[in-house]
Amino acid sequence: MEPMVSRSFRREPPALFILPSFPPVPKTGGEIYHRKVIDGLIRNGWDVEVAALDNMLSGRSIHDPANRRTASQSLCALLENHEPRNTVVIYDSWLYRFIRPAAWRFRRAFRLVSLSQLCYWDTYRSLHSRLKHRLLTLLALYPADMRIGVSRAVLSADIGRSSSRSRVIYPGCDYAGRELGQADCTRMPAQILSVGNYGPRKGFHVLVSALAEVFVLNPDLRGMITLRCAGNLDFDRSYVQHLRSMVRELSLEDAVIIDSWKDREQLSSLFSQSQLFMLASESEGFGMVVLEAMLHGLPVVINHFMTAEELIGRDGGAGWTVRGNNPQGFTRALLKYFTESDRNAMGRSAQRRARETAQEWDAVCRQFAEVIGGEDGR
Repeated sequence: MEPMVSRSFRREPPALFILPSFPPVPKTGGEIYHRKVIDGLIRNGWDVEVAALDNMLSGRSIHDPANRRTASQSLCALLENHEPRNTVVIYDSWLYRFIRPAAWRFRRAFRLVSLSQLCYWDTYRSLHSRLKHRLLTLLALYPADMRIGVSRAVLSADIGRSSSRSRVIYPGCDYAGRELGQADCTRMPAQILSVGNYGPRKGFHVLVSALAEVFVLNPDLRGMITLRCAGNLDFDRSYVQHLRSMVRELSLEDAVIIDSWKDREQLSSLFSQSQLFMLASESEGFGMVVLEAMLHGLPVVINHFMTAEELIGRDGGAGWTVRGNNPQGFTRALLKYFTESDRNAMGRSAQRRARETAQEWDAVCRQFAEVIGGEDGR
């Protein structure tokens, strides 16, 4: 088997990754992407340094506006201590509020590469705030020599029209290349699976409300459908408490399971045991878990976030999107799925599409090495 990164990449300058955080056990899509790429580069001879902003602030909250100036100064000081000609700097777009002064100051000294994983400006509620933070994001990404996005939709939204200075590198998938069986989507009782960190943005509360309405409209489905949620219970404990209160108030104790975070093999087992995957997330940079579910032959019903069509297409064969991300939309989709659709045909379609899209992490690392080690834009 040929090496993952060709010999020429090993002669490239060292890489400095500037990230919001870099936990030893990644539990978000962004953290997994960082960890997989960085570990892959190191395995293949790259000299990689990681600077995490939360560590640089010595425990002070990176979400506190009072620490913003300190964070910006820390990033400038970090780059001052590196030899410009010998370092390529990769920074996550989440840092747009902090990295902007350093990016403009050192734009001609370093080879700068931005990484867009989510349109953070789009998480603001008001139009004024979205426009303001979109402009701030653009100003932070503009000085970069190359701009990487984890999806076409996110990269286009962050920087506008694509150019020779932009590149989409989709996340890898731990299950890519495996011989995964086809889930039995017609089995009843059925399990609906939803996976993500427990926080309002992931929309678990939307799915709980939708399931309660399904049982009102079709009582025969009571006892035949279970919603299993899986994620990091420590991510937002108040939200977990809110979910559990909802379940009690709606008398869904026998129909909703608030489960803990799972490792890759445990999650694969959950996919195989389920009959449908649902995600009511308000926004996603890519939606790795949707692709993982599809690889296991699960149809998906997801909110119509930016990258939804990149994942499941427009024809509805692999699943459906819900516009507006409201419980009523998911209720209608659930009733249609369990009473009208050819569920196994949808599962086969989902698996075919996922196999065409999913790539192994080694391939992702090769693409990343090509971009950060290239001469484009310099």
